[in-house]
Amino acid sequence: MKSDDGAAYDRVLKVRVDEIEPQVAFPLSRQCATHLRSGRVPLDQVFIGSCTNGRLDDLRLQRPF
Repeated sequence: MKSDDGAAYDRVLKVRVDEIEPQVAFPLSRQCATHLRSGRVPLDQVFIGSCTNGRLDDLRLQRPF
């Protein structure tokens, strides 16, 4: 995405998404999450997706961990 020429911003944030660790989130709250580095996480069922309208093709572009 590209902003309009001359657009003004309150602030600019740069995020190195390649440095964000994969996480497992548990039901009810996004605060109920853990980094995968914490060891094995038993799973009964999973949902792979995003809250930002990601598509399956977007997920396929991700590098394996």
